[in-house]
Amino acid sequence: MKKEENLGLFGKIVVFGLLALLIIFAIAFSFGIMFFGFAGFFDVFGVAYESLQSLVLFLVFFLIFGLVTDLVAKAFFIISASYIADKKELAISRIIVETAFTWLALFVVDEMMLSVSVPAATELLLALLLTIADYIFEGKKKKKK
Repeated sequence: MKKEENLGLFGKIVVFGLLALLIIFAIAFSFGIMFFGFAGFFDVFGVAYESLQSLVLFLVFFLIFGLVTDLVAKAFFIISASYIADKKELAISRIIVETAFTWLALFVVDEMMLSVSVPAATELLLALLLTIADYIFEGKKKKKK
């Protein structure tokens, strides 16, 4: 015979609190990795920013605006993919479209913020690296399924 156990109010609060802490930690960890990645990339390529707070703000604005442009890029790619038959051409066109939209997000955020100055060549290189990384990691996800 199985015995049912109720957590009670205190147990439910503890479980909810621990789950919330786990989610907050995962988001903070991901954001920290992105922050240090951007900071390292900007340091290597000599991007000027006034303070770490301006870099964090740049990253937050890029994530928000990048989400919007990424959705538009995906929709644009889905519509145009029906006209491309070759898989290599499809992959190349996807990289070009997503790089263009990622660059647009970087460009807009760079122009919007006066405290961060990113040269155009660095914007394009970063957009290309982010797109290629996204393409590579997405390919690994599809292979696992």
